[in-house]
Amino acid sequence: MQTTFPLRGIIGVVANSIDEINLAKDKALQCVELRADLLLDAGLSEDELFTCVRHAKELGLAVLFTLRHPTHGGTFKGSEQQRVTMSQKAIDTGADLFDLEWGTEAAAIALARDNVLAGDNVLAGNNPVPIILSYHNFSEMPTAQELQDLTTQMESAGARAIKVVPTASTIDDSLAMLKWVGQGNASGSRIGFAMGEAGASSRILTTVLGGEVTYASFGAPVAPGQIDIDELVSLYRVNTLNNQAQVTAVCMDGDAGTKHAAALNQLYNQNNQVAVRFAASDAANLKEAAQWLRISDFA
Repeated sequence: MQTTFPLRGIIGVVANSIDEINLAKDKALQCVELRADLLLDAGLSEDELFTCVRHAKELGLAVLFTLRHPTHGGTFKGSEQQRVTMSQKAIDTGADLFDLEWGTEAAAIALARDNVLAGDNVLAGNNPVPIILSYHNFSEMPTAQELQDLTTQMESAGARAIKVVPTASTIDDSLAMLKWVGQGNASGSRIGFAMGEAGASSRILTTVLGGEVTYASFGAPVAPGQIDIDELVSLYRVNTLNNQAQVTAVCMDGDAGTKHAAALNQLYNQNNQVAVRFAASDAANLKEAAQWLRISDFA
């Protein structure tokens, strides 16, 4: 029986030190992603990675463990079997999920239910494997048909959730990913938004429109267009919004639009409403999408 998805709201990306786990707790986040590949680069040992898992769980945080492959923007230099073994050990230590990329050898190993993985966790029967099966495209947006085919294949793989993050070059690309998230079926969870400047709005609105989480960095972004944690928490109040939230579209270019959106968000305070800046040229597209995007006002 499928249980409630363990990750919710803003997931803080821990990429530099164990201190960022404490920051996540201080900012009232519910979950963190341990970017284990980047933590190894920062000087942590393998044992210290699992100490991070235990520390986060002791603080009441849900944990996603990620050893990102270099072809998907990561830095892990070990073998694919090592990625699976370390990810499984993270689960045995208390992590809720681990992330492996669609099409990689590691994902194939972990998703093959006949394989006996390291550790004590049993991945047999009808329970989905505790994996977020992820796809990243750092250069473009797939066509509608490519996205549909990719989704069908990924959702049939047996993972706990699928994550699709392409790169947006237009507002239509960003809206396509928000619609994709909202159309997620009941058999699994979809995590999705778009990278790049044109995708910034999708990072803010994805959880409002059906996505389980959005990602935020504590320091330098670890993906193109990733939004700073303080902006998501304090400016956009993403963790206070729910699926009935109303959106104000601020269609203004540059600093003027950013400042106007910030002023509106201060005014909204704890109301279930958020102002998001879009390019002035996006207004016509947004008016066509206003109903399903829950845009209640243009400013």
